[in-house]
Amino acid sequence: MKLATYRDGKTAVLGQPHLNAVSYMKTLLDGVNRGVVEQEDFLMQHVVTWEDVPEDAPDWKLSSMYAGGWLLVHWLYNTRAEQFATLQARLATPRACWR
Repeated sequence: MKLATYRDGKTAVLGQPHLNAVSYMKTLLDGVNRGVVEQEDFLMQHVVTWEDVPEDAPDWKLSSMYAGGWLLVHWLYNTRAEQFATLQARLATPRACWR
C-alpha cells in the first residue's frame, strides 16, 4: 500500500495504488506474454524465495523482485485477506512462524 501525505501536514491517504509499481509490473508481464522476457526469468517463486541478485544482473531483475513483492502483498491483501492477516500475525510473533 502506498501512503500519500499532503502539504497541510494533517492529511494522509493509506491504500492508494502505487502507480509506478503497477505500470512496471504490467510492462514486465506484457514482456513475458510477448516472449520478450523469458518466463523463467520472472517467476513469483523467485520473489518468494528471494535470494541475492548478482551485481552483474540487469537492472530489471532487481526491480522485478521488488515489484513482484508488491504484487504478491496486494494480491494476498485483496484475495486472501483473512489468511494474509493470519500470516502477518504469525510473522509478528517469530516463534509462531515455525508452528
